[in-house]
Amino acid sequence: MSRYATMFDRLGDEGAFGAFLMLGDPDLNTSAALLDAVVEQQATFAENQRKAEERQTKTDEQIANNTKSITALLGLAEMHAEEATRMNKEMTEQFKRTDDRINALVDVVERYITKG
Repeated sequence: MSRYATMFDRLGDEGAFGAFLMLGDPDLNTSAALLDAVVEQQATFAENQRKAEERQTKTDEQIANNTKSITALLGLAEMHAEEATRMNKEMTEQFKRTDDRINALVDVVERYITKG
């Protein structure tokens, strides 16, 4: 197995970028400058990749926290809906009892007025 195949096997799904320079073309100073630029770019890329992974991790954590919060809010909304339904039933029963009492009072007043 070649050293490149070994390297790619070791990297797995991460992949790799390999820059090939012809040293001495067009001259040694240019080759050295190009090599320095490649190394600097790779360092910049690696740092940007690390920052992107950190941002992704934070985003994943925020999504997880938001999901928990939304689930909790939905639970509270269900509790409030159940409480509102219960209170509406109670109020309907109380209104019915009040109507019955008012009707009874009206009946008494009407009898009193008609009997004189």
